[in-house]
Amino acid sequence: MDGTIRDEATESAKADKVRQYPPIKKITIDGITFSSDFDSGNLGRVERDDRGRFRVWPAPDCQGTEHQRKSCLWWYFSVRGGEPNQKIRIVVVNVGKAIAMYKHGMRPVVRRGPQGGWARLKTPVACKEVKGSKGKLWTVEFTCTLPGPLQKNARRSRSAKAGAKAKAQVEDPQIQTKVQASALPGAAGASAGQTKDGAKTEAEVEDQQQEGEPDDWENTETSFAFCFPYSYEECQEELAKIEEEYGISGSIESAADIQKVAQAKHNNIYFFREHLTNSVEGRRVDLLTITDFDGYEHCAQTEPFIHDRLFPDRSKPRPTMFSYRGGGSNNGGVTEEGTKHGDSGSPSPNQGSGVGKETVFVSARVHPGETPGQFAFLGLLRLLLDPADPRARALRRRYVFRLVPMLNPDGVCHGHTRHDTLGQNLNRHYTAPDPETAPAIFAVREAMHYLKERCALTAYFDCHAHNTKRGCFVFGNQLDGVRQQTDNQFVAQLMALNTQHFEYAACKFSKGHMYRVDPGDRGLPATGTGRVGFFLQLGLVRSYTLECSYATGKKLNQLAATTNNAHLSDAPQSRRPPKYLPEHWRDVGRSFLLALLDVEGRNPQSRLPNHKFRTLDQVKQSIYRTLKQDPLYSEAPPYPFEKHSDRKKGRDDCTEREDQGKEEVDKGMDEGQKSKQRRSNNVEERAGSEGGGGGGS
Repeated sequence: MDGTIRDEATESAKADKVRQYPPIKKITIDGITFSSDFDSGNLGRVERDDRGRFRVWPAPDCQGTEHQRKSCLWWYFSVRGGEPNQKIRIVVVNVGKAIAMYKHGMRPVVRRGPQGGWARLKTPVACKEVKGSKGKLWTVEFTCTLPGPLQKNARRSRSAKAGAKAKAQVEDPQIQTKVQASALPGAAGASAGQTKDGAKTEAEVEDQQQEGEPDDWENTETSFAFCFPYSYEECQEELAKIEEEYGISGSIESAADIQKVAQAKHNNIYFFREHLTNSVEGRRVDLLTITDFDGYEHCAQTEPFIHDRLFPDRSKPRPTMFSYRGGGSNNGGVTEEGTKHGDSGSPSPNQGSGVGKETVFVSARVHPGETPGQFAFLGLLRLLLDPADPRARALRRRYVFRLVPMLNPDGVCHGHTRHDTLGQNLNRHYTAPDPETAPAIFAVREAMHYLKERCALTAYFDCHAHNTKRGCFVFGNQLDGVRQQTDNQFVAQLMALNTQHFEYAACKFSKGHMYRVDPGDRGLPATGTGRVGFFLQLGLVRSYTLECSYATGKKLNQLAATTNNAHLSDAPQSRRPPKYLPEHWRDVGRSFLLALLDVEGRNPQSRLPNHKFRTLDQVKQSIYRTLKQDPLYSEAPPYPFEKHSDRKKGRDDCTEREDQGKEEVDKGMDEGQKSKQRRSNNVEERAGSEGGGGGGS
């Protein structure tokens, strides 16, 4: 099959034509074979123009079916054949909103051979606007060299570069520090120049993109993708390996069994993998439970199966019912009365003596093409399973983590951008999901309601990617009560203390964003997202959507040194935002867990004492004072968490400087003493009235 495009003005018509046919799995043009016949592959159409360029159209979601949608951000295909070391020019047509990221230096990713690592293209990428009969289209154009035998001088050059790099690592202490940091638990580097996900760092991209491969080059495929892929098959393989190493089979009946398993299973790690439900096309959706054995001896029962449509494999028992703090009454923040759940209240029927955990729920990949969110999830998962890291041990002791690694496996397998195989944006169906058409969302909703009632649910964290904005940030909810809103934003601010790549200033907490209706979502409002839905349904304050840019950030946080960092050396910090790699997204995922520890002062390697904020109270003051500038909170009382001793400084006024967590006080010491009790009473009254407006029903 061969085709020719004579006039670029017909690009829009060509894009419409692409949508009329099923996606291409394999096509050969002039001896070069293009293929997307693999998990997560996407290729809508390929033609060669009169300038010899190969024009590639991504397939929109559900192409060629009655459920077809317009989303076509994700593309992923391989190339094989051609002449040895042949240079080809590829033009990806109709990249849509992604053009914003290409303008900020984003480049597609490439991999040579099935065992090669993914890397961003080294060659320049050209963005171009094409005007057509139905509007304008954006194209992205790049050059690639097909595999071929290396010339002697090219081999000699590669060998010399490898020797020079090895010598530099020995002589340069900064490079030595990077190498040491990459070997730490949870660090990015798995081997020289390659991460655990097979992605190369920018400094170590191999010369194979230009010079070809010396071995078996005739049968070597070159793969291209919009962003670093992570397929359903890869997910299942990784979960199987984790289960083999850490998994618990069924319940453990005696204290002797507890001790035996805890010793055998990597430093007290409790890992349980379950078959939560099946997708519409029958693919497995997993639910993982991670904690430690602390308090296990107080638990004599396993969790129920909750619903007939969940957990299809009834031959296996469910995980152990651990002791939970406060009997499941935790709403993930400050209550309307201003007290922390779990610090008071009736104990749960299964609560052990002095032992109580809280539950954190994390999910990813409800939108198939948003692989940065998947890598953030993997960073979080790998930290939780680290047997040596004291922060991981603290997390497992304090929380029970419930994780769903891939919510939309059908969309992932088909190479979709945003929808499932029925054309649904599943992240608009949490209000009333249909168990037949949205089984994974139905299962998660049922599980969340059960966890809220019985398992002290404290936080929800859903991992996504953003196709226009730079940086990594969260979308959160806006609550009517200023104290609850302070607690809501507290976690996000602490995330920025634990990674260079999370931008607190880019986070959005607004009612408008909670109730918006996005184009293309068939009129379904954002109240159907997991983040908003579980806040409205369950009153869950700490409910977040993580958004990770595919490209890069706007700024970098300069991290403070950690405390008690005997085994953790801080690697040299970047000074400008990098082009994001999986290691950066993984780091952002880990920062959420570290923020949870910092919230309660449980982080054994906290950065907070060396940060400008110094204390948790100073962090809260900064958030609170910023919120008071919002008309919704302008009538809120003075900072209610501030200690009275902090106000008695012998000064009439304090300079207001928000970035240092200080507030202007127009009261003297005598006035402060006289009105201490009156202000305390006002705070309690306001807290009671403000806290009730945000929960929903």
